[in-house]
Amino acid sequence: MWFACAAALAAYASVPAASAAGVKFFEFAPDISRGLGIVGVEIPSQPFHPYNDVVSGFDVWVENLGAAGEASFGLRDENDTLLASKTVTIPTIARRWGGTMLHVDFPVPIAVESDARYKIRIVSSMPQLKVYYTDQIQLLQHNAVYLPAENILEAARLGTVEQPYYFKIALYEDNDQIDPVITNVTTTIIDTQTARVSFNVNEPADWKLSVTSAQGTHVVREYADSYMFCNEGIALCSTDVPIAAGTSYHFVLTVRDSWNNDAVAEGDFITEAEPAPALPPPLPPQPPLPSVPPQLSNVRIVALSQTSATFVWTTDKAATSDLLISRDAAGINIVTVVHDGTFELEHTLATGAALSAGTTYFAVVASADPGGLVSRQQISFSTLLSAPSQPPPSTPPPQPPLPPALQPPATQPLLSQPPAAQPPAPSSSVSVSVGGNGNVMLSWSSLPEGEPADGYRIDIFSSEYELARRLLTAGGQRAITIEGLAPGEYYAVVYASENGVYRKVGEVMIIRVPALNPSFFNRYGTAIIGGGLLLLALAVVLMRGKKTKHL
Repeated sequence: MWFACAAALAAYASVPAASAAGVKFFEFAPDISRGLGIVGVEIPSQPFHPYNDVVSGFDVWVENLGAAGEASFGLRDENDTLLASKTVTIPTIARRWGGTMLHVDFPVPIAVESDARYKIRIVSSMPQLKVYYTDQIQLLQHNAVYLPAENILEAARLGTVEQPYYFKIALYEDNDQIDPVITNVTTTIIDTQTARVSFNVNEPADWKLSVTSAQGTHVVREYADSYMFCNEGIALCSTDVPIAAGTSYHFVLTVRDSWNNDAVAEGDFITEAEPAPALPPPLPPQPPLPSVPPQLSNVRIVALSQTSATFVWTTDKAATSDLLISRDAAGINIVTVVHDGTFELEHTLATGAALSAGTTYFAVVASADPGGLVSRQQISFSTLLSAPSQPPPSTPPPQPPLPPALQPPATQPLLSQPPAAQPPAPSSSVSVSVGGNGNVMLSWSSLPEGEPADGYRIDIFSSEYELARRLLTAGGQRAITIEGLAPGEYYAVVYASENGVYRKVGEVMIIRVPALNPSFFNRYGTAIIGGGLLLLALAVVLMRGKKTKHL
């Protein structure tokens, strides 16, 4: 359910297929796509790994400029054994941007292996039938990074030959009566006060965790009413629970899918006793402060139209930016997901033209620090029916528990490359140079839309993601010298500032300040001192000469 990644979805149109049954658990339908005529080429197919235990139907995107005709769709396993098939009549369908969605349900839901390889094969003699696809190279785009479709899909095939694209496709499940399968259940002692229970499960699932100590204390993490992918190789789901030293615990993990099938795993763990104090007894050690996730503030919409919205917010420490837009508060019917991996304090993400006019949506903004701790906030909003004179302010809803809508992004320690896969802003460029004295010159090119009303802001972060320096320049001043940075590695983020909104200028730049070379003093300092001593000796000789003449 969380792998829906369409930037904009094609509408149903008038294809005479049965209405979609079941629940959509995966969708790959970017609007940038092209049609492939299937007559005159080898039989097309789209391989995939379901990461679920039932497949009941699917969507494909098509056009047909010719007469109505029939097309057969078959579900086959990795041995090319036919598991299910369906023949549908496709009418004349006009060409439209992104194609027209065609839904196909198999006669009965098909049980599948979660991580096995399957394919949907398409056979038809209709001369003008086209099936839509997207080039793999188009998957990564600035401010519109899709969730990894490569975890679900393999390259499309014509016959047995791999192609450099994926067919647009969505997968459904229905009447699932198979219990989830729980694997890799582990417990980890995080610190003296916290333990973590982690696990994988073979399909999207929700879970409840109950932990009981030998002394009878009881902690329960209730169901969140949201379903997450926790499959091996995709994500490891976990829950933290409070613990005490020197105590044994028993836990019961109950996992259920969206059809209320459930599975249970149980286990035990023991925490170490606190060490006995030495004699004479020292002051008792202070327990470590719990890790604190980044704090989100001033979450708001700064631009709103019929088809797009721009969100901004601030964090109290360097963190990444994530935005998830869905049609429901539980975050199941996802419209688009946007990610920016830069660790920064000011966050701006836009949906692009992924929304529909006059529609209510739910947005979850999230930021993760380099340690993987995440904070989230949800707001609801409605797109416009007509162009506004200015965007209305967004209002956060009451504070119900939020679903864990986004997985924490993977992070790397740093650095030698930008802090994350941060695509450069297309409208400007940034350059950096470091002088022999350690001073840093930072400059950037002008923006096509002109100078920002409030000038520019430059944030310099250390390799530990701490803010080392903040500098401000007026509009029109697009170069600055930074003095006094200690030797080490930094990265710089340049923003255009206008009415409290900070928009990145160009790409994140790495700054390496070297230590001063000691050979500089050895070479030139010795010559200077030697020359000074020579002048001093000459002065003494001249003074003695003057005294001799006077006598």
